[in-house]
Amino acid sequence: MLSRRLFIPLGMLLALIWVPGAQAAHLIIDDSVEGQITLTHDENWEFGVVSNGTPFDGGVAGSTTASGEGANFSGTYLVNTEGNPDPGTGIIYFVDPGHTTRVSDIILASWRNLAGPGFGPATISFQVVSSACGKDLGPLPAAFAGLGVDDPVGSIGIGGLFRDPNTAAVVAIPSNLTIEFVSKNDTVCPITLDHFKCYRAKGKRVDQTVTLEDQFGVEPQVLVRKPMLFCNPVSKNGEEIKEPTARLTCYDLPEADVRDEVTVDNQFGLQVLQIDRSKVLCLPSEEVPGTHK
Repeated sequence: MLSRRLFIPLGMLLALIWVPGAQAAHLIIDDSVEGQITLTHDENWEFGVVSNGTPFDGGVAGSTTASGEGANFSGTYLVNTEGNPDPGTGIIYFVDPGHTTRVSDIILASWRNLAGPGFGPATISFQVVSSACGKDLGPLPAAFAGLGVDDPVGSIGIGGLFRDPNTAAVVAIPSNLTIEFVSKNDTVCPITLDHFKCYRAKGKRVDQTVTLEDQFGVEPQVLVRKPMLFCNPVSKNGEEIKEPTARLTCYDLPEADVRDEVTVDNQFGLQVLQIDRSKVLCLPSEEVPGTHK
C-alpha cells in the first residue's frame, strides 16, 4: 500500500521534470445520435481517464458510448494554468433555438489542480445529461435567463462557455484542454402518438385562465371555457393502439388570430395547412374507472 501511494506522486513528478510543456488534451462529447452519448478522448491525458466507467491508461486514446441520456468522464492531465476558481465547478445549459427557456442538455464540470498554482497535473470530470426525444429537462434556471447556449447542428467548442451553477458568473476550466460538443437539434423524433377519434362532448364549464405557448407564440391570460370534444385512441385499419388508456378532453377557447402555414407529413401524405385561429385546448385525461355507461 505504501509503495502505491508513493508511485502516483512520483509519476507526476517525473512528468513535471521531463515535460517542459504539455500538449492540449481533447475531449469530444457526441450527443448527435438519439438515445446514446459517445465520449472520445485523445492520447494527451497523461495520467489516464475513466470514460463511462471504463478506465484508460495515460497516453491511450479511446472512445466509449453510454446508452440512454447520461454520460460521465474524468481524467487527469498536465496544465499550464489552473482553473478559475480552483477548485471549481461550471455548468452549461443548452436550449433548443425555438424554445430558449427550456433546457435540452446539461454539461456539468468539476476540476482541481493537484500541484498548486501554475504548471502541473489537474483533474477534471464531466457529467452529461441529455433530453429524451420529444422532451426537455425543464425550465432554464432564473439566474441563467438569456444565457442558455443554443443546441448546435454539428460541432462547437465549449471550453469557454462554463458558468457558475449558482450565480451564472463566467468561470474558467484549467488550461490545455479543448472540449467539443456535437449535437443535432434538428433530429426527427419517431412519432409514438396513437390515432384519436374525437366526439362532441358537453360538461360543466371550467372557466380557468392559463398562459399558452407553442410554435406560433405566447398567449397570456387565455380563458379555458367549456368541454367541446372527448377523444379516444383508435385503431385504424387494424393498427396497434400504443396507449389504450390515454384520453384527450378538449375545451373551448376564445379565438386568437394566427396567420401561418405549416407542411405536415403523415400516413395520408404531405399536406400544406393554412393556420388562422385557435379553437380548443386538449388536455391529457384519465377516464375514471366504472363511469362509462
